[in-house]
Amino acid sequence: GSDTSCVPKEVSFKNLSINAESYFWDFGDGQTSTNENPIHNYQFPGVYTIRLIAFNSEGRDSLTQVGNVVILDKPVASFDITPNPVCAPLEVSFFNVSKKFLGNQFQWTIEDSVFNNDSDTLTFTYQNTTGTVLFDTVSLNISTPFGCHDSLSKIITIFPTNSVTIVAPDTV
Repeated sequence: GSDTSCVPKEVSFKNLSINAESYFWDFGDGQTSTNENPIHNYQFPGVYTIRLIAFNSEGRDSLTQVGNVVILDKPVASFDITPNPVCAPLEVSFFNVSKKFLGNQFQWTIEDSVFNNDSDTLTFTYQNTTGTVLFDTVSLNISTPFGCHDSLSKIITIFPTNSVTIVAPDTV
């Protein structure tokens, strides 16, 4: 069988040997174990061939290939905001500079709204008529077809729309 995941990945192995008394596992990355049902941590991407040799009182059993483990790079969310801070109302551009892999999905959260967007740029127009400075936490979440995730959040500062009040002196 084959298992595909992202680094770092802890993999549990189940021994299906019959009448064995001791074991030698080779995890394909230079690490080994003599545990019956070992757990191994993969720290680097790669395709690893797993082998188990089971021993009994008669000696060595036949070499058994258990399968392969495919470990992929973990996605890393990264984006830029232009401009930041912003004076409302103004369109802001969010540039997704994450490393792209086939099948990754990108989900943005802006002002508590969710946008699924696989393009490199997302634009959003901020409004602020409150008269005070507002802050919004913008998040980018990445997920891969293999269940790996990463996210990044940044804060954008939104200054209020300028309003000028002219007060004329009372005339008599």
